[in-house]
Amino acid sequence: MFKHIYIISLISVLFFSCTNDKEEIIPEEPVVIKKNIDVPFPVVDHKTDEVATSKFNAKDYRLNRIESNFLGINISFEYDDDNIVIGGVVEGFNYQISYDSLDRIVKIEVDNGSIYEINYLASHEIHLKRTDIYNYNHIFKYVVNDDNQVINYRYQLEYAEDTEDNTTFFDMNYYYDDLGNVEHSLDNKDIININHKFDTEIDNPYASVKNVLRFLWADAGKHILVEVESKNRVAQWYASDYYIYTESDLSLNIKLENQKFEQELYFEKI
Repeated sequence: MFKHIYIISLISVLFFSCTNDKEEIIPEEPVVIKKNIDVPFPVVDHKTDEVATSKFNAKDYRLNRIESNFLGINISFEYDDDNIVIGGVVEGFNYQISYDSLDRIVKIEVDNGSIYEINYLASHEIHLKRTDIYNYNHIFKYVVNDDNQVINYRYQLEYAEDTEDNTTFFDMNYYYDDLGNVEHSLDNKDIININHKFDTEIDNPYASVKNVLRFLWADAGKHILVEVESKNRVAQWYASDYYIYTESDLSLNIKLENQKFEQELYFEKI
């Protein structure tokens, strides 16, 4: 069941076009469920790559674009002279990124009319707001620790003229190992606790664009941050969801075993 949830989450990017907004379905208000960190973990067998190496480390390479061969999204990245992402193209639309004096992303503007406003609170919270053409506010709330790791992630939808009228889509907790990887995640709504496995000697392929994808992939679902926020690349998301990585000259192919999801990541030497 979880593999289908994961794949659906990767393609549930509501913000890439106004067409998607028109098809938006607003679910009923969910029943509030008490958080329970003592929920037992599903049993997960561990499987490792035969070769634990990768030339695409974050120090020498930066991600140029992501192409989805089946499902997922298409996005490219434009960098300045300091290797900071300043814009690119997402699903055929140009986007521009604005930073504050502390080099934090504060706004992403997409040429399809989408605007993402990011606010940083003193309470270790980051709030992302996107208002769609139906005057709904898509609110994403991140709680981060002192290491800038997301430890709680919530997605709410509220009507812009009545902030009391809102629906919570998900509420997730993330727990990190000593290496900086999301060791397990807790779904506070469905009360599901999931372990994750990583190739601990290999960099996360999204490392050079982590802060951009944290916000651009906000709509992609409750599990996407397992990939984005972790230091190393995912080896096993859950159960039989093993990742298969195939490298070529300047690209990395990513597949999920026994699934149709596939992405091609293109890199350039720094």
